[in-house]
Amino acid sequence: MVLAMDTTGSAPAMAVLHDDEVLASWQGDTARTPLISGLRAMQAGQNLPLRELRGRLSTVAAAMGPGRYARLRAGVAFAKGLATGLGVPFVGVRSAAAVARAAGGHVGPIVIPAGRGRVYFWTCGRSAPLGPAIGPPELAAQLGAGVTVAGDVDDDTAEGIRAAGMRLRPIQPVEVAQALGRLAGERDPSIVGVGVARPIYAPAAGHG
Repeated sequence: MVLAMDTTGSAPAMAVLHDDEVLASWQGDTARTPLISGLRAMQAGQNLPLRELRGRLSTVAAAMGPGRYARLRAGVAFAKGLATGLGVPFVGVRSAAAVARAAGGHVGPIVIPAGRGRVYFWTCGRSAPLGPAIGPPELAAQLGAGVTVAGDVDDDTAEGIRAAGMRLRPIQPVEVAQALGRLAGERDPSIVGVGVARPIYAPAAGHG
């Protein structure tokens, strides 16, 4: 059983999966919705108490980027803390791979918000996102007007993409979380990194 969370898109989202079956899922109302709200909502709504997760959960997974730094940090910190408390491995999944999986049969570029109206973009078949974050006009100049991109972006970024002459295939945050959980379960080393969860910050002696 995998608990997966994504904080790279327009709102945070979580999913609990057993193999490919989604047992529970949640999506925040806004980008500021705390992840603990999602965990509580899934436990209450899907009858998944923490004590049951403690006995059955094999992995806690989170998006590792690219994306907005603050949101990624919050998601990874929450996931690592939960994995440590439950005594299970933490898995980091490439955000681009999760969005591409959620996009299904989409063969064009996918986009991930980078903040301030900019995006990272990635084309299926390539091993990594291409270059730094750029704005929609620069993206259209590289890809060409009329190209359809897929992704979970906020309203302002979506408007910028359309204003630049491109089409957008919206993906829901919960779809990305579910795809992320499936990728974490597959443990493809080119997409995920697996390890024992450890504290992010370890103060030196005398500074704690």
